[in-house]
Parts: sequence; C-alpha cells; structure tokens
Amino acid sequence: MGTWGSGNFDSDGALDAYAGLVHGIAEQIDEGLGEGDVQFEDVDGEIALMEVLAVIGERCRALHLPLAQVESWARRVLAAYDAQIDALGATESFKAERRAVLESTFDRLRAAVRAVRRT
Repeated sequence: MGTWGSGNFDSDGALDAYAGLVHGIAEQIDEGLGEGDVQFEDVDGEIALMEVLAVIGERCRALHLPLAQVESWARRVLAAYDAQIDALGATESFKAERRAVLESTFDRLRAAVRAVRRT
C-alpha cells in the first residue's frame, strides 16, 4: 500500500516501525514481570515502560496490543502493590497517591488499546 498521506505515520514503513517499537516494549514488560509473583519494588522499570506505552498510545491515538495483556499487567502489578506496599514503609499519603498514579497509567493504556477498535 505504501504511503497514503503526508503524516509521519501515514506509510507502511512507519507503521511497521511503530508496531515493532510497541511490541518490543511489551515484550520487555512481560519478561520483567515474569511468570510468577511480582515483587513490586523490583518492577519500577516495567512500570516506566508501561507509562511510555501509554504516552505513545495517547499520541498515536491507538495502541495495538491485546487488551488481555494490559489487563494482566494491571491485575498483577496492582495485586503486588496492595500486598507489599505496607512492608516498604510508605506513608499513607504516598500509598494513596502512588496507587492513583498506577491506576491512571492502566486506565490510559486500556483507553489506547480500545481506541484501535474505534478507528
């Protein structure tokens, strides 16, 4: 199909590069979270990469990932957070603020994934 518009993402090559970047980041997140229990204090990098995906999804108005993958990340990270945050000695205000930030990141990821179905 080639090029269909003047925008930076209006070509097959650009979309291939975009897809490769998104899927590469998603693979890094999956590898970092592993298959077992998540240790919340060890996944700062993966959470940062989730934020990067949220920003990419917002900027590009879509994120081509399975919603089930994002839901799995959210479920696992938030469960680890809830189970482990008290042991990390955080204040009540920090705990509430941090959880709200995490929830916002996952909400933004979900919205970007769902946007694919509307385009």
